[in-house]
Formats: sequence, structure tokens, C-alpha cells
Amino acid sequence: MSPQKQVTPHIRVGDPFAISTQEKYIAEAMRRTGEAGARGHMYGSAAAFCPRANYLYAHLTTISTETTPESVLYMKIGDGIESAIAEGLAAKGKLLFSNLRVPETRPSIGGKIDLVYLDEDEKLVIGEVKSCGRLPTQPKFSHMQQLLTYLAIGGYKRGYLIYISRNVQARGRLAIKIFEADVSEKSMFRILKKICFTQLAIDAKIMPGIPADFSKDGECGYCTFKSECWEEAGEFVGSHVQMSSTQRSEILEQADAWAKELLESRPKRYVLSLRILMHEIGSSSKTQLTALIKELEQYEAL
Repeated sequence: MSPQKQVTPHIRVGDPFAISTQEKYIAEAMRRTGEAGARGHMYGSAAAFCPRANYLYAHLTTISTETTPESVLYMKIGDGIESAIAEGLAAKGKLLFSNLRVPETRPSIGGKIDLVYLDEDEKLVIGEVKSCGRLPTQPKFSHMQQLLTYLAIGGYKRGYLIYISRNVQARGRLAIKIFEADVSEKSMFRILKKICFTQLAIDAKIMPGIPADFSKDGECGYCTFKSECWEEAGEFVGSHVQMSSTQRSEILEQADAWAKELLESRPKRYVLSLRILMHEIGSSSKTQLTALIKELEQYEAL
């Protein structure tokens, strides 16, 4: 007599692959819909990535948004990983601030820096945290551009792109990979020029073209404006003045000059970033404030 299959008591038995009404209900509860208002400025996560997308977002009045349950969960996992790192650094007395706003300067960029902390040498650094499935062998281009934007605009001297895999088990090994950003003058100038070019285009109300090295299903794959840019110009994209080659050359020349000025003022913007940080921290940590004051005194002497 063959043994009978054991069934866990007190549950309904049915098709294990069928989605019940209750499961659909819970999944739909996670869906997010709404409208996003006008940005009016660039965001750090994309400021140095695509000038055209930044231009369009800056001139957008409202946009309907929908976030799938899968995307909501994906983002929450990333938030949880970031929080775990912040809590760990805080427990060691090394965390200065998490989600620090970008200084309100020109060019106008919105955004928040994931982590500002003291490294093992007690030096102030910033960190951008990204969750992933498999650890990358090289940083994703858009991720590094985001970190470089914060470094260039905030004047920070060192920054790390921190990847941590979501595929983890309680008794497994943490999969983590960290890349240090290039803060050389050449690197900072290149990023600043991209940002300045976009800001000047926004101010002039002249829409840049699609970057020459971008592809429809590559860099533009998940962009809000993908269909309007690549297929048929919609009402919104079609309502803007397209940038001519002559205008592009002129704006690039202006961006070059502006970027050189910003590069020279990085120490002053670092002082501004430290002052914002000191204001946010308040008097909660004398050790942290002492470290910041030392940094501030060093740079105010320049």
C-alpha cells in the first residue's frame, strides 16, 4: 500500500499555481498610482545622464504615475538594505547623516545622498547604495554618474558606489562590491560640463536631442519619454523647440566656461555642504561635530 501524501491541516487544498482572489487583492493593494508635479530642476539620479530627459522633466507640469507591486517591493528591498547599512554605521558612531539633501545652488539639482559617514581613516566620505541580483564586475554607468554628480556639486573629496545583492540567506555570505569614484579634475569637469549643458538648455527652453550613443531599448529602455522620443513625437515632446547643431555648439561653449568656474569653486561648495551637514546634525553628536569642524577649518583656510 503506497503511503498517502501528507496535507497540512486547516488549509484549503487546490491548484498551487492558481492565484486566489485574496492574493490578487493583496497584490493590488501594493500598486501605487498618482500624479507627479513639475520638477522644475534636475535630479541627482539623472542630472549627468540624459540632457533631453532632464529637460523634459523640468518643463513637465504633471505626469500620471503607476508603480507595479513588483516595483514597489523591489524599491522597498533597496530601502531596507540602505537602512541596514546606515544603522550599522550609526552603531559604530561613524554615520554622519543618511539621505542628506543636495545643496541648493546653481545648477539646480534636487536629490538626496544616501550616506555621509566617516571611513576607517576617520575621513568624511559619501556613499550611494544600490541593491542588485548578481554583483556587477563594473559599475552601471547611470549609477556612477549619479555619485559623480553629488561629488561634483557638493565638493566632496571621496565617494563610494556600494552594491549589495538581494540574494541572501540567513546563514549565507553577504555579497557586496564597492567601487570608488574618480574625483580627479578631469572627471569632475566632465560631469560638471554635462550638468551645465542641461541647465543652460532648460533655461533657454531649447530641447536637446537624444544622445548619439543611446539606444531605444538600452539607455532609453525604461524612460518615461521613450515612445515619444523614438516612435512618434507626442503632443508634449512635439511642443518644444528642438536644439539645432549651431545652438548645441553655442551652449556647449557656455557650459565649458561655466564648468571651469564650478571646478575652481569646489572647495567653497564643500564648505557649504559641511555647513548643511552641521545644521542637520545639530548638537546630537560631539564626536561627529568635531570631525566636521576640523574639515571646515581646513577648507575655509583655502
